Amino acid sequence: MKKAGAAVVRVFRLMNNYFELLQMPQEYDVDLEQLKTRYETVRGQIHPDRFANKSDAEKRVAVQYSALLNDAYQTLLSPVKRAVYLLKLGGQDLDLEHETIADENFLVMQMQLRERIDAGEDVKSEIESNVKELTELLSQAFSSNQLEKAKFLTQKLQFFIKIKV
Repeated sequence: MKKAGAAVVRVFRLMNNYFELLQMPQEYDVDLEQLKTRYETVRGQIHPDRFANKSDAEKRVAVQYSALLNDAYQTLLSPVKRAVYLLKLGGQDLDLEHETIADENFLVMQMQLRERIDAGEDVKSEIESNVKELTELLSQAFSSNQLEKAKFLTQKLQFFIKIKV
């Protein structure tokens, strides 16, 4: 069974990105059921317990690969993390914690929405509608390689996802 351990080491070194790792097309629209199925399949193949009788190096690589797989799955599962990751792959870094939106109208809308929430108004359907619209716009922006627009839309989506919680 030495071949299986060597294969994991080889595959681990060859992985360029999370989409390749999970054998998913590199695009914003992700079939979440397919993603889950691929994740579970790969996880079963590389779970560290399968390498209990292998060398320490192979065990270590299996643990690292398993951690990478978990990170890949969580990133592609989240609409915001997936967008940030695609931007990174496209050469656009986005630090959601430190980069702010310069759109004055959007900032005013944020303040008004927070005031409505503080006043006890139910805005759940409005937020869900905005999330849906922004994910559709993000899909279009990534499909047409409009990364600056995707960056701006990702920042907006982040706001609605955070406020939804």
